[in-house]
Amino acid sequence: MLESDPKNQTPGQQNKDELLNIKDIIKQGSKSVPVDALLKKGYKSVNVLREDKLNGLIRQAVRNILKTYKPMSEEETAKDAQKEFFELLNRYQNLEHTKKDIETSRDELSRELTTMKEELTEENIQSVKELATWQNLQEELRQTVFGAIDSKIVALKDDHKNLCFTVDEIESVRQDFTRILNHAVEFHKLKLEELTKLEHQKTIDILQKRISKLSDALKANEDALRKIGESHIYSNQEIKLILNKVGLDASKPDYQKKIGLLKAVFDQNIELQKQKNQQQ
Repeated sequence: MLESDPKNQTPGQQNKDELLNIKDIIKQGSKSVPVDALLKKGYKSVNVLREDKLNGLIRQAVRNILKTYKPMSEEETAKDAQKEFFELLNRYQNLEHTKKDIETSRDELSRELTTMKEELTEENIQSVKELATWQNLQEELRQTVFGAIDSKIVALKDDHKNLCFTVDEIESVRQDFTRILNHAVEFHKLKLEELTKLEHQKTIDILQKRISKLSDALKANEDALRKIGESHIYSNQEIKLILNKVGLDASKPDYQKKIGLLKAVFDQNIELQKQKNQQQ
């Protein structure tokens, strides 16, 4: 190799030579061969490259590499960074909004449960009071009516000699009265049962109303959780880091094989979970 005079090189060439460190590159890529050995092998002449020509070839190779693997420009880098920033900002805003939705839904659930408990307690107290009232009225009716009839029958028995009715006829009248009054008591009993059913229906209506509101609150929770899942958008850089951590580098030849194995594991896990849920 013939070395050119550094004095004849331009400042730009000298800077490039220092940047590329061409001399070290040549030393690493070449091997010293004694001239005597070449002569013994029959070589009468040796082709050499001048240093400036060799430098030109190296610089051209470097330019070709840079042209082929050109990094992103500053503008492209800024756009990519801005896009990632807005993705992260959007994720943060969605998470904050979802957090408020969950807190609101939780408070709504708490209020509905408290209200339902209070209303059911109030209805239960009212039902107990009305039931006791009907039972008291029924007992009073029985005692009053039957007591009055019994007293009349006793009086009739005492004065039966002065009456044209026999004791059997009086007893028959008593039985007729008893049958009529039994029908009256049975009627009130049926009314009481209807009232009890009505109170139960009120309770059921309250429960259905509250359950409907609870379902709405639970749906709001589900929507909030769904938003959390949708809002977690990974940036390209995060995706690459995650894939590298689990050994899934798309540039590696075994990438598709690993993806297939993971899919098989996930499918098997889902199937086992379904079987477990069915057994429960």
